Parts: sequence; C-alpha cells; structure tokens
Amino acid sequence: MATGNLYAFPASCGTGNASCSPLWSSHTGSPIVSSPAVSDGVVYVGSNDGKLYAFDLAAGSAGVPRPALRDLRADPTLRVRT
Repeated sequence: MATGNLYAFPASCGTGNASCSPLWSSHTGSPIVSSPAVSDGVVYVGSNDGKLYAFDLAAGSAGVPRPALRDLRADPTLRVRT
C-alpha cells in the first residue's frame, strides 16, 4: 500500500551490507505512487495531494511544495540545461 513516506537509503543497501537503515525519511500530505527523480542534490517526488515536493538529498529537509493541477501519479521528468 502506498503511503506518504519517502525514505533515502545508502547506495550500499542490497549489496550484502549488514546495515541497511534509512539515511533519512520525510512525509508528504498524501500517498506517493510515483518514483522520485534526483538532480543537483534535490529529490523531486509527486504526491496524491496534488503537490510536487523537493527534498534536500543530504538532509531530507523539504522546501515549499508546489501545487499541481491534480494528483501526481507519474514519475517527474527533469530538464537538463547545457
């Protein structure tokens, strides 16, 4: 079942490392059913509360959520500027 919790695990999880505890966790206002996207130290994820959340990758702290037109069920797409 989807929840509004987002967890960040170290890259070594799942590689036989005995300790696989989250580095941080945070919460959105509604269930998360999409995959997060990461760019420039920020984790972006949409939530079913109709907002796009941006979390600091290192600390898990959240910025101000941005409203969307409806529930966000698709994975975020990031544009790379060159």
